[in-house]
Amino acid sequence: MTTTRKPIRRFLIVQSAGFGTSAELLDLTSPVNKAYARKWGHTVLILQGSLVYLDEERRTNCTPPEHRSTHNKMQFLKFGVALKEYYDYLLILDADAMIYDFDNDISDLIPPTSLLGANRVVAKKGVKKRATWKINAGVTIWNLHHPYTKYLADGWTQAAIGFMNGRSNDQGDQLFLYHVLKNNASLQEQVYSFGREFNYNKASVIKHVKRPTLTYEIGATAIDSRSVKIQQFTSEICNKFPTDCDQLDGTKYSET
Repeated sequence: MTTTRKPIRRFLIVQSAGFGTSAELLDLTSPVNKAYARKWGHTVLILQGSLVYLDEERRTNCTPPEHRSTHNKMQFLKFGVALKEYYDYLLILDADAMIYDFDNDISDLIPPTSLLGANRVVAKKGVKKRATWKINAGVTIWNLHHPYTKYLADGWTQAAIGFMNGRSNDQGDQLFLYHVLKNNASLQEQVYSFGREFNYNKASVIKHVKRPTLTYEIGATAIDSRSVKIQQFTSEICNKFPTDCDQLDGTKYSET
């Protein structure tokens, strides 16, 4: 009897942060993400700083501000498309996101015909599970071979940089992704919306630790609050998968 083997999906996992307080979160989440990748044979890329420079910054040779690192996502996507000869899928993680389920290979999550998979931020009546634009960009899986991936990456980059040039307020990376998806129904139909798998602190597969909503929890206090939660999730992971936690990579990205 002939058995059909599941095709191997080559996966690249990327995560980034600036050199400030967000690096403290990367210190805590990246060891777990690297351990997961090692278990399943995926590649991990960790980057600090910004890949996005505006016109004025290029002219004056200025370093982008700390928060600009959040815009690395669109550059990661373009980078992934350029490497599709070597990788089939790209997982982009915020600094406060960590893979929680070591039992299953994340490459099995997204249907092969979808452009991307993400957690839907707002569920609306009448919206199909696979048709949405308002997603959480902090945890996304991208199909690097989908015919729309390069188109979306270019549109996302153009929307963001076009708006930010000449302005001090960049509006955040997620809103520019919204802009491209919202204005293209064909793209929306290619989005696979996860429910519980990527649902922030309640997620079953990838935890994305939510920022505090209380107004007094800002700055260092907000980082401390998320750090405690990340450490809790790390303990849960290592209690369940002790062998995978034997040799966690303790590389420090923060200054402390």
